[in-house]
Amino acid sequence: MLKDPQGSWPGGNPYEALASAGITPGSSQKEVLEASFRLMAKRRLTAEVRAAWDRLRDPASRLEVDFLFYAVDLEGELERAAGRLAVELEAWAEVAVPASLLAIEETDLAALEADFRPLALAPVEVAIPADLAAYSPFAAAAAGRPKKENER
Repeated sequence: MLKDPQGSWPGGNPYEALASAGITPGSSQKEVLEASFRLMAKRRLTAEVRAAWDRLRDPASRLEVDFLFYAVDLEGELERAAGRLAVELEAWAEVAVPASLLAIEETDLAALEADFRPLALAPVEVAIPADLAAYSPFAAAAAGRPKKENER
């Protein structure tokens, strides 16, 4: 059983409080009812443990607690997932890729090299609107003078 990571109960998880008595989500209702005697004999029936036991001894209240637990067969799920993965990998292994798609010819490399030739970059003139020209970083550029160090 997996506990919902977002789930919470007032006073904490009742199963954790009753773990010392061997109570789990898989315990029968009879085992839950008899747990109080085992806990009293061990002198472990504190107020917190008693509140947890009260939550589980009432079937309706226990259903509310159990609602946040999920019955999951992890080993079975992992085996099924591994089986599906093996089938997928086998299918991909059978896909034949023509060698011509994997080989790069010298002429192809030359064409690629031409595509990635260095670009010459030139300064770009940017027109600054008049209403922005009055503000500090744009004022120097609009006036055609270099910015001073204290200007932003």
